[in-house]
Amino acid sequence: MKLLCYADAHGIDNLNSIILKTKLKYDYIVFAGDLGENIVNWKFVRNLPMINIYGNHDDVEKFKTLPFWLPDYEMKTFGGLKFLGINGNFAKKIKKPHHKIASDVYYMIMEKALNPDVVVSHEPPYGSCDFIKRKFHGGSTMLASLLLKLQPKLWVCGHLYSDRERVSKINNTTIINTNKYPIIVDISSGGIKSVKPILNK
Repeated sequence: MKLLCYADAHGIDNLNSIILKTKLKYDYIVFAGDLGENIVNWKFVRNLPMINIYGNHDDVEKFKTLPFWLPDYEMKTFGGLKFLGINGNFAKKIKKPHHKIASDVYYMIMEKALNPDVVVSHEPPYGSCDFIKRKFHGGSTMLASLLLKLQPKLWVCGHLYSDRERVSKINNTTIINTNKYPIIVDISSGGIKSVKPILNK
């Protein structure tokens, strides 16, 4: 199964442009949040084979109506692979609809003993494709701990525009921060076959 991994479009025109420029075939788009808050053409979005979560610049309630949206703490199966979504951003206090408390997310997922093949989060795990401003790692330490516990085949994220790698690997997990530039991943139940950037910086 081929996945077009993307995030941080910040506008439906940008998403459509990426789709039109993508010459390789894919089965699903995996979108890791931030399509934009002022989307008018939701019919276009709903008709896409887009497995998705919302980020911190999305209409949360509209995202929840999309056919391939990944609810928190549940797994959905597409193409024989189990997907887990971690929506929104982490904050110390919940002040906006997209806010989550990191420790709550961690304990809920651990309590449910979930075993996904693919995890989609808006924020990246700490230390993986998250080096920003050429100064520091900006990812989530909770997600880094969760990655080691879950050990999925693939982890797709966005949010931070990494100055360094867009693809990294920890044990048997491939981590991708699309960094506004989409990547095609060929994956099966046996693991990842290939990772190919579509548009480079």
